Amino acid sequence: MKGVTARQDATSSGTQCTGHGVGGMIGFALVGGVAFGIYCAVDTALMSEVLPSSGSRAHDLGILNIANTGGQVLAPVASSLLVGLGAGFLPAFLGAMLACALGAALIAPITSVR
Repeated sequence: MKGVTARQDATSSGTQCTGHGVGGMIGFALVGGVAFGIYCAVDTALMSEVLPSSGSRAHDLGILNIANTGGQVLAPVASSLLVGLGAGFLPAFLGAMLACALGAALIAPITSVR
C-alpha cells in the first residue's frame, strides 16, 4: 500500500460500510429492491381484488399501471431539474419523504377489501 497510510485505508474501508461508498449503494439497492418487490406484489394483488368489473380487468389494471409508473417517470425529471438548478438533492429527498408519508396516510384508513 504505497503512499496510503493506515488511517486512510481504515477510513476508506469504513465509509463503504456506512453508506458513503460502493458497499452502501449495493446495500441500498438490495434493501430497496426487495422492499419494492414486496410492495408491488401486494399492491397488484390488492388492486386486482377491488376492481369494479371482471370483464374490464385488463383495461383497469393497465390504467392503474400507468398511474403507478407516472411517479417513476416524473420524479427523475423533477429531481434532475432541482439538482441542475443548484438546489441539490435535499429537496428531492424531502419531497420523496413527503410523498411516502402522504401515501401512508391515505392508505391507513383502508382496513379491508370487499
